[in-house]
Amino acid sequence: MNTKESLTRFVKPDDPDLALPQILDGELGDSEGTRHLVLVLIDGLGWWNLQEYLSYAPTLRRLIKGELRDGVAQKVGEADTARSVFPSTTAAAITSLLTGLAPGAHNMLSYQVFDPEVRKRFNLISFEGYPGVVEQFQPQPTWFERLAARGETSFALGPKKFIGGGLTRAALRGGKYVASESLEARARDAARVASEGRFTYYYMAEVDHAGHGHGVGSDTWLAALEEADRAVGVLLNELPSGTELIVTADHGMLNTSAEETYDLATNHESRHIVNVSGEGRVLHLRVELQDVAIVARTVEKALAEFSPDSHVFTRAEAKGLFEAYNGVSVSRGDLLGDLVIVSGGSAQVLDSRFFKEQTFHMVGVHGGLSEIEMRVPLLKYRS
Repeated sequence: MNTKESLTRFVKPDDPDLALPQILDGELGDSEGTRHLVLVLIDGLGWWNLQEYLSYAPTLRRLIKGELRDGVAQKVGEADTARSVFPSTTAAAITSLLTGLAPGAHNMLSYQVFDPEVRKRFNLISFEGYPGVVEQFQPQPTWFERLAARGETSFALGPKKFIGGGLTRAALRGGKYVASESLEARARDAARVASEGRFTYYYMAEVDHAGHGHGVGSDTWLAALEEADRAVGVLLNELPSGTELIVTADHGMLNTSAEETYDLATNHESRHIVNVSGEGRVLHLRVELQDVAIVARTVEKALAEFSPDSHVFTRAEAKGLFEAYNGVSVSRGDLLGDLVIVSGGSAQVLDSRFFKEQTFHMVGVHGGLSEIEMRVPLLKYRS
């Protein structure tokens, strides 16, 4: 499966792959499990993105093939894949991975939401502009908190700028945060603290950032992939004996273009849209109740010509979609739009009245239901 058509096809709701919220259950679910676990999350590095450019990632390639340790082939690794959540976007996926719960349970339902309780639109990475308490918006315990309740230590490793940030408070609270700026320094920190606690989470943002700005496969993206791969190599070389390692991602990424971007502001019924949130691959529209049907009809008609694989859902239908793909109902349905657009192919839908111009210039996007966005690597190794 490597053609553009097959990779942009929607994953089925009953896809048998292990879902992100389940990955840590077997490792951390009870006090008799793995003694030391290091989880490496390479943001944005989907399974098919990695497969296409595997020659740029020799360490990950050897992990996949089970060939490690000074170039000597040994079956010491295990390669598999997992499935992201819907939407396949960072805030939803990372929180799902680190709570063991689906987005409908922890309220991190998009990149950006409009919360009618506070009448504010804000993104779920920084929570900038949110007047409430992050821990109340996302009230579910994280794996870090669950381990702390059992008297076990855990660590979260990432850049200094994320200390105290919104997503950090939503998904990483309960762990000891260790800040470092370079990926290799972070790898050494991860190896150093691995034997001091039950769980160490090591985050890399560089591949995702390069993909958004320059596109998957660009020189900048390839350099970021090589940097991430080198850091994994450093970690493998320095891991304490007997440590379990998992390398995964929160989602994959596909490239879009200006020609594949539909601007809702150009639609003649856009005057009925009062707010827009979400992101280009899964967009949430707020519409006055009496205008929902007319907006749905007009947008569906426009998309039928522009991107036939894209779909417009009512809130009730979107709740069903979340439940079908994540296995859990949405506890706060009011966070969903009155209408939700899920883009197909490599298209995206935005609205220039509500999104900054730089959003329209993003090359790499994610959030949708396509195979390339949803399928992520699940590589395991024991030192």
